[in-house]
Amino acid sequence: MGATGALLFVDMLGVKARWVRLGKKGAEAAFAKVRELVLALIRKSPRAAPSRGCLEADAVALVFDSAEKAFGFAGELFLDAFFGSKDDDDERIWLRGAILSLDDNCPLRSDAVLDRGIGNNSIRTYGCSDRLLEAIQVEKSGFKGMRVVVEKALLTKEVRSAFRKTVAGRQLYLFRSLDYTPLPGRIAGDYEDYLWMASDPARWENARLMMSHRLRWCSPEMGEEFTHAAMTQVVFNECAAILSPRDRQRRG
Repeated sequence: MGATGALLFVDMLGVKARWVRLGKKGAEAAFAKVRELVLALIRKSPRAAPSRGCLEADAVALVFDSAEKAFGFAGELFLDAFFGSKDDDDERIWLRGAILSLDDNCPLRSDAVLDRGIGNNSIRTYGCSDRLLEAIQVEKSGFKGMRVVVEKALLTKEVRSAFRKTVAGRQLYLFRSLDYTPLPGRIAGDYEDYLWMASDPARWENARLMMSHRLRWCSPEMGEEFTHAAMTQVVFNECAAILSPRDRQRRG
């Protein structure tokens, strides 16, 4: 049995709409941008880099030797993707993710060649490990917007304390169950939201401003992107409310 680490699974949102609107080249350009975001962050912070992982089209699965590293990497990745658009003509990347516990020795993929007597041809099976499959199902469980959910088993008292930030002059715990954007019932009891938008307190106000820009650059006619933008705005609003004196008094 290996040491317990963490698995970060990230998916790019709006892939189907991107194919319809921009075709194969447009979709592949967006996939390449996501890959470059991940690789650039690994190059920038090698000590916080994953121990292994895989990137496939619009999805990324990365393994870290500690939950703290996974949380730190996820926060930076989402912020970098979020700030990647400078105006309404830029390609906007929307991500959604899940972070789960994972044994260091657990494989991400299973891959084998099966010969079924079909001449010179062969069949290759390609599957996910149980934990990666769980991460994929959690990410696709129905919550909308640019969000990261975290398995509660990773959230020890020490981890929660380590990810308490001073944002806009107030203390904020980055992991919590949200009141106005609850998670689907299937995962609500075992997962909490990670408030990645406040993971770097120095970028919080700029992130709020960028959120308003990104929502404005969308329109209801854009369908899926507008839905994700609107739901992400709600999470931003709830984060801001948690930081407000009135909300703190109500919760206290």
